[in-house]
Amino acid sequence: MRRRGRHIRRGATRSVWKSVLRLGAAVFLSALAIGYGGSSYAAPARACCPPAKGILKVAPAGVTPLVWYDSANPPPALTNQISAIAENMYPGRSGTMVAFVKNTGTACGVPGIAVTDLVDTGRLSGSLDATITYSSSLKPGTTYVVAKGTVASLAAGGSYTAPIKLGIYSNKCGDVGTWTIRVAMPTSAGNVVQGQRCVCSVRFLLTGCCK
Repeated sequence: MRRRGRHIRRGATRSVWKSVLRLGAAVFLSALAIGYGGSSYAAPARACCPPAKGILKVAPAGVTPLVWYDSANPPPALTNQISAIAENMYPGRSGTMVAFVKNTGTACGVPGIAVTDLVDTGRLSGSLDATITYSSSLKPGTTYVVAKGTVASLAAGGSYTAPIKLGIYSNKCGDVGTWTIRVAMPTSAGNVVQGQRCVCSVRFLLTGCCK
């Protein structure tokens, strides 16, 4: 299996969040390459309160104790999980990746996720089913389905917002969000996608809010 790095893009943006890092890896057959990013946010100008600043940190699952990374220090273990999703995929098989996020800023934010930069050599992305869920440590036992569809449809849909805010991470309130991305190839896919590959990026986002 070969991996391909994703390079940083720099430039101005008009939205309320700015992605500062993207990393992906290219893999063959039913592979989905997932990147990660630290994102800063500021409250919209129309807000009735002073802009709140914050930063999103990401930690890969499977590492104990958890080690948190920002955009200047990407987690290599998350890249390893990408390979685990893609390995030996065939009709009827699925894979899951988990990443934790926390807000180390000064005000709460709304967590989001975006599937971008899809490149498909054939029809593979339209044959892979993807489900993205989010859960919060403040609401144990509750899982929110944020996005569901094929990889192609999720990439076309832009960004998706979790229906729960991500509070400030501190000693008093250690709010941690959990993003789970499950990719599956249905049994109906057949051999038409054999030998094909697709590459995309997934960005973890945080949008400013007043309260």
